[in-house]
Amino acid sequence: MDARRLTLERAVRTWASVDPAARAAVQAIDRRRLTYVEGLLAQSGLSAGTARARAQVLYWAFLGFALSDQPLPKARQQAVVDELVRMATL
Repeated sequence: MDARRLTLERAVRTWASVDPAARAAVQAIDRRRLTYVEGLLAQSGLSAGTARARAQVLYWAFLGFALSDQPLPKARQQAVVDELVRMATL
């Protein structure tokens, strides 16, 4: 994810902390993203419960990255993403 999208993610989430309509939109987007990741994991052969749990963990990892003010160099980002994918699909 590029720096502009991360900045937008942080801004919208900050806005959602004070605006009910923005909060509802962020919650809807979070649900869509989680459902998408869960579906990918289920397609890879994980049980529904495991796919749901791992999707949540991966999403929390994404949010931590998106909300962090200390971005990683591209090579390090890719190494972390590769490890998350490996962990999620064990």
